[in-house]
Amino acid sequence: ERLKNAGILDDVIVVSVCNTSADPVTKAAEATAVAATACAIGEAFAHGEGKNSLVIVDSIDDFKILWDATTRVLVNVFGVDSVVDADRNGGASSEMRGFYSALIQRAGQFKESKGGGSVTLALLTSIPGNDGIDEST
Repeated sequence: ERLKNAGILDDVIVVSVCNTSADPVTKAAEATAVAATACAIGEAFAHGEGKNSLVIVDSIDDFKILWDATTRVLVNVFGVDSVVDADRNGGASSEMRGFYSALIQRAGQFKESKGGGSVTLALLTSIPGNDGIDEST
């Protein structure tokens, strides 16, 4: 209703997770796929129509859940010695940074020969231990 009242409803595409599964890894995989889909839609408008698009990923926390699950599978399949020690202990490795950057690098201003539009990407996350806004500040 707010989008309609603001007169921008026809310019907004919402891509959301269904959240039909109770399994957190399944939810994380779906959220990761939805984020990639939203970026692809933004890129289509930027490249194909020269428009500027804003993609908001309301939580990248699911990316970490999916990363941890895939790392556990790799350890089970290939063994502990084949997996980077930092990954096994929950640390951020170059592979994990690459996993996140695959999404982040989709943002940018494109050349006129590539459509001339842009994709702005806003990634949101929760802060551990911060259950809400401190009203006193």
